[in-house]
Amino acid sequence: MKTFRIRRIDDESLPVNRAAVRRAQEVLRSHFPSVPEAEIERLGEKLRSPFQQRFRSILFTAETSRGRGAGFALLYHDPVAGFCFLDYLSSEKGFAARRAERELYRRARQEAAALKAQALFLECLPDDPSLCPDRAALRRNRAALRFFESFGARPIINTRYGAPRDPPGGATPYLVADDLGRRNALNLDFARRAVRAILKRQAAHRFPAERIAATVESFADDPVRLRPYRYGPAAARRAALPFPAPAVLVASDRERPDPRRRRGTAADALSVLLSGPNGRRLFRRHPAQAFPEKHLSAVHTPELIAHVRRAGREVARGEAPVPSVFPVAGIERLPEDYPARTGCFCPDTLTPMRRGIYRAARSAVDAALTAARALAEGEKAAYALVRPPGHHAGRARCGGGCYFNNAAAAGHYLSAFGKVAILDLEGSHGNGLQEIFYGRADVLTVSLHRDPRRAYPFFSGFEEERGEGAGEGFNLNLPLPARADGGSRRRALERGLRAILDFKPGFLIVGLPGAGTAGEERERGALIAELGVPVLAIQEGGRDGRKIGKNARRFFAGLLSRPDASLFSRSFERRGEDRLAFRYEVRTEDRVRIREIVEATGVFNPAEIEMAVELADSRLAQGPASGYHFVFADRREATIGYSCYGPISGTVGSFDLYWIAVHPDAQGKGWGRDILKETERRIRGLGGTRIYIDTSNRPHYAETRAFYEAGGYRLAALLDDFYAKGDAKTIYCKVL
Repeated sequence: MKTFRIRRIDDESLPVNRAAVRRAQEVLRSHFPSVPEAEIERLGEKLRSPFQQRFRSILFTAETSRGRGAGFALLYHDPVAGFCFLDYLSSEKGFAARRAERELYRRARQEAAALKAQALFLECLPDDPSLCPDRAALRRNRAALRFFESFGARPIINTRYGAPRDPPGGATPYLVADDLGRRNALNLDFARRAVRAILKRQAAHRFPAERIAATVESFADDPVRLRPYRYGPAAARRAALPFPAPAVLVASDRERPDPRRRRGTAADALSVLLSGPNGRRLFRRHPAQAFPEKHLSAVHTPELIAHVRRAGREVARGEAPVPSVFPVAGIERLPEDYPARTGCFCPDTLTPMRRGIYRAARSAVDAALTAARALAEGEKAAYALVRPPGHHAGRARCGGGCYFNNAAAAGHYLSAFGKVAILDLEGSHGNGLQEIFYGRADVLTVSLHRDPRRAYPFFSGFEEERGEGAGEGFNLNLPLPARADGGSRRRALERGLRAILDFKPGFLIVGLPGAGTAGEERERGALIAELGVPVLAIQEGGRDGRKIGKNARRFFAGLLSRPDASLFSRSFERRGEDRLAFRYEVRTEDRVRIREIVEATGVFNPAEIEMAVELADSRLAQGPASGYHFVFADRREATIGYSCYGPISGTVGSFDLYWIAVHPDAQGKGWGRDILKETERRIRGLGGTRIYIDTSNRPHYAETRAFYEAGGYRLAALLDDFYAKGDAKTIYCKVL
């Protein structure tokens, strides 16, 4: 039986993703000739700019074990109405209820459930002979509806959706609803909102406005009714949602075991990781591949590489020399005696050189690079189970039991495809990682570790070390106090995740510790999942293989518990200088700054800009009696954004949010979310229970609407042609 890997394509940033989009476009052209070419060409644009239209587009591809395309599915998510719509599902050989389509549809259902959609809708041509007289087409339609019914998805009945056209123009599709196995009835209001959105999206080439209105009004059953099962007993239906896609697991295959033990640390860890059904659900083994030395020399000097290579070849079996002399000045000549020269490349006595160490260290780097390549090829999670570890190895020196820096090699490799964040949780400061990336702005390094005043490596890992040159501000050290409890560790982690969220990386590398409490490690995985970034976990700490295996299982159980979370899903608490200072009274000088901020956004016209300043003038002249309240956000003594809000006359507890704006120089760092959160807190303090926001429905305001929707605001009303012909007024509401 053929197996398929299902990949989610979020954008075209990776070459493998661009190739997948091209394959999907080819299938659309060959299997769906009625789809306009302009629509096919816009597929990549929909992925790049998910909020340029009301729907967010998500592409899934099915690939064979050899990487050959086997099919695709295109899913739309409407975050406002709370539903998903499956636009296309096809294999390379045409539609049929085969394994590729089944796996694609399973993945689409899983995505819809993760997005908290109330239902997944799709269209399917009728299986009624009176609506489809063509016998061949009728057989295809019946096969399709039988396929979807096997998941519990059935056509909605007693509506005009799918009624014959007048004049006739061929069969029209049923609207099929899948409740995602929740067994919840779909209420009428929700169904009408979803149907209106679906038909409006297709109105340009399928439905005139009057037909849309008539179709929506034809939904009268509350809850809506689905057709009875036609192709098999209901008890055998409603396929369960699948477990999230397992993480790719790559283990280094040349671990240098302790000569006193029969097996190595990694082998013991593997036996724990893959034991039982949960292990097979969490991980999928992948063999390590050999990579050229250029990936190693990108992060280490040729001299260090040559030194470790020579040690692996020349050290006598059973011996493990460590340095005894450590030069403190610049090295111009190396001693001829190998043991004497070890102090030139290692600052401690914790890193013995053994025979075969080069092969073991290179194997660890290859495993990390193999796992990194999996992320570059579209995987969402990977685990490099490597020994020896690497985060203490610097550019020209090894140390702390580390010879080559596995995470640095993987981070440099992934930096060719996008920004990379590295989160080191091992417990001792990753001084090698810090040194290698200290001057780079494309790789953010974050480390949670014991206070270096009392713990290895003693001479680095302090909070004031923030990077240099282009890398200034891209190194964050979070030393923990002695006897730090779970709350302290969580707060430090949330601060680190806040920095990563603001950095907006394309990939995240996590250095795993060797042991931890069950609840804490699972929680760490779940918190990291909320970043919505592909994750490569690399084993750093630990000597007990069974503890390493248990710890990694807990971490990945949390990481995979929230697949495909959104970058907007969590606002991690800020600390120290990352915080904004809020104030609430308008100063005379604020008039100028308000104008600067609003003008700089490039969104508002001159009349709107004057209106923003006039609201501040009203507050200055009348105080609270004006009905206008403000939140100003200051950072380092400069106002970077503000909001203006006030109670709605004649209501109890309802407030309008008139303005919220952040200067472009401060955008992309999460400050807007912080201002919105503080505004909501102030409104709550004034007795507010609901907040209303008005904005335009034009594409120019797509990012603004996405911002509100990510903050939990839901569409309350859409007033067509309110501002101008084709420019609707969109009203959002949030219940506090």
